Amino acid sequence: MNGSLYEISNELRGILNSAMENDGEISEEDYKRLVITRENFNEKIQDYCKAIALTKYDVDACKCEKKRINDGQQVKVNLIEKLKTRLLDAVIEFGQEKEGKNGTTYTIDAGTFKLFTKNLIKFVADEYRANLLKKVLLDYYKELFVNRVLVADEYAEKTCSEEDEINTILGAVNSIAKTIFISDVENHLVPPLPTEEWVDFTIDDLKALNLNFTFELSACDLITGGTYIAQAYCNELGLQKIDIDVKPDLSSDIENVTIGQNQVNTSLTIK
Repeated sequence: MNGSLYEISNELRGILNSAMENDGEISEEDYKRLVITRENFNEKIQDYCKAIALTKYDVDACKCEKKRINDGQQVKVNLIEKLKTRLLDAVIEFGQEKEGKNGTTYTIDAGTFKLFTKNLIKFVADEYRANLLKKVLLDYYKELFVNRVLVADEYAEKTCSEEDEINTILGAVNSIAKTIFISDVENHLVPPLPTEEWVDFTIDDLKALNLNFTFELSACDLITGGTYIAQAYCNELGLQKIDIDVKPDLSSDIENVTIGQNQVNTSLTIK
């Protein structure tokens, strides 16, 4: 039989089933069929293995070609950026000035091409201060929860105002963070800063700091645990992995932020 692997497998299975029905006895005719089918089976297996090996070779060749193309593409991208950087410097030095909302812009009319700069305001986070605020705040929150000072079900019945509550926690966080900061300065663990004087975190810092919690939780815990977020963070649920991502998120009404600053990013556009 010279069929597909599926057909040969069915043929072998049929011969073996027939032999089992006859208490293991196999006729001479079935035996000849078995030998032939087995040979076809082995050949077909080899054909499959060869096809897999050849295809793997093609896959590896495609990966190498893809890497070659990507490397070549990156070289050209880097060249474009270097040329645009030199052009940007030239446009700023010799271009026509114009005052805009985000500062001075420059233009040059080069005939076929017109070049102009654009200023974008981008908030750049101070990673040290942002991570310090995250660490101290979450550690303090965890301590409150573990010691049953903060219980989610009772928290909804709080009597103090939200502002007083935030200021109380922020005061404790600043006290702890200041101690850590002074120690880090003494041990040269703080990156270069405009000043080594401590600056308190503000409520606007809390508004600007987004915390993205990522953890696994069973559906049962989700339904039955009223404090499942706090329990998850404090690892009372026996979680194997907890990721906490920090991403500043500023809106136009947030002004008193100390965990970063706005910076002007000037780019070049060619038309």
